[in-house]
Amino acid sequence: MKSRQRAFAATATVLAMAGLAACGSGGAADAGAQNTKTLTVGTIPIGPQVPLLIAEKHGFFKEQGLTVKPQTSTAFDATLAGVLNGQYDIGFGAAPPLLSALSKAAPVKVVAQTASIETPQGPGKSGADVDVVDPSIKRPRDLEGKTLAVTSLNDLGAVGLRAAVMKDGGDPKSLKLVEMPGAQQLGALLSGRVASADFNEPNAAVARANPKVRVLFGYTDYLPQGAPLDVYFAKNDFIRKNPATLEKFRAALARAVAYANEHPDEVRAITQKLWENVSEQIAAKTVMQRYSTDVDKKALDSLQDVLTRYAGLEKRTSPNDFYSYTPGS
Repeated sequence: MKSRQRAFAATATVLAMAGLAACGSGGAADAGAQNTKTLTVGTIPIGPQVPLLIAEKHGFFKEQGLTVKPQTSTAFDATLAGVLNGQYDIGFGAAPPLLSALSKAAPVKVVAQTASIETPQGPGKSGADVDVVDPSIKRPRDLEGKTLAVTSLNDLGAVGLRAAVMKDGGDPKSLKLVEMPGAQQLGALLSGRVASADFNEPNAAVARANPKVRVLFGYTDYLPQGAPLDVYFAKNDFIRKNPATLEKFRAALARAVAYANEHPDEVRAITQKLWENVSEQIAAKTVMQRYSTDVDKKALDSLQDVLTRYAGLEKRTSPNDFYSYTPGS
């Protein structure tokens, strides 16, 4: 429990500091008007950003009368702070940390969704892998009592790992999770310092290319399917003042999502540019993400069930308090 509290403390600090800044500053969110046409978006240069880049590249925003200016952020907490203090009109992030922020009364809501947790695909097919080397580890419950590397103690990888062990009849409390940057996990796995490691692309493809490594399972296969994954969010004041602008932003992204799913080669090329120092050979073996604007309210509730049990989520958020728009609109 202490480790979970520490993991969520950073978001609480961001909310407190950024809330004070927002109260004393007009900011983009407070100054927004009904006819806003230029949007500053705080985002991270990773694969899930592709729909935004496609909408920009192919003029989907321009067709809606919008100018979108992406600005690089470092992590979710920094993006959240930027949205709250008016540095960004809109921020990008994953649903789990946003739900954590909402549980602490962050005055934000989702304005668009570009991906959800996909249906189970099997080991090595989701791009979200839990890998092992030891041949005696054949199923999730075989990880009981072992030291396992995760990127963060409460990210989707760690949550999916705990859920997989429990669903296989094991005790998730027996797992000895250690935080480790993704780039360091393969070395730790091959040296025997950890019994398993969780990988996202492109690190997952690098690991799969090693003949000693075996994919035990995909951790997203053990998470609520259809639950929101990648979202864009804005401050409530900005949302109230700019509904028409946000509707256009959402329409452009929805078109970009459809385009991305129909043009995987272009997505791969854009993604490879975002992954610095990734070879063409590795990029060619990565599992490309499928994008989706579909909203599943029951899956949102199920995701919060999992986060409450395995990631210390303090308070649940209703769909009406999560989304600023009516799903499907």
